[in-house]
Amino acid sequence: MQAHFPNSARPYLKTVAAGLLAIPALLLTALAIGEMAGGDMAGAQHVPGALVLVVLAAAAWKYPTSAGVILMVAGTVLFALWALIALTADRHDSPASMVMVAVVLFVPPLVAGWLLYSVGRS
Repeated sequence: MQAHFPNSARPYLKTVAAGLLAIPALLLTALAIGEMAGGDMAGAQHVPGALVLVVLAAAAWKYPTSAGVILMVAGTVLFALWALIALTADRHDSPASMVMVAVVLFVPPLVAGWLLYSVGRS
């Protein structure tokens, strides 16, 4: 579904998209800091994901269509892989916590990708 936005709305929608990308980026950064502060250096695994989101948010200002496509495709693929691993792993997480993780980590980039794609194409 293609949305058409007036030219005056484009900067605002890019700002909304950047704000949406900040949600999982900040969460991943907080996880990294918390784990590493507790002595678990495996927390560093969250840093590349946060950096990718920040770089895509910055690139989206100049290339919104490309950034939007990357976010939607990568977000969908990563969500599918995460769901596959989460559902097949021998974990004892509650279904509610799994849904919350999915909503916080995957929905904002997908919505931001759709906004950026739509802004770039209109």
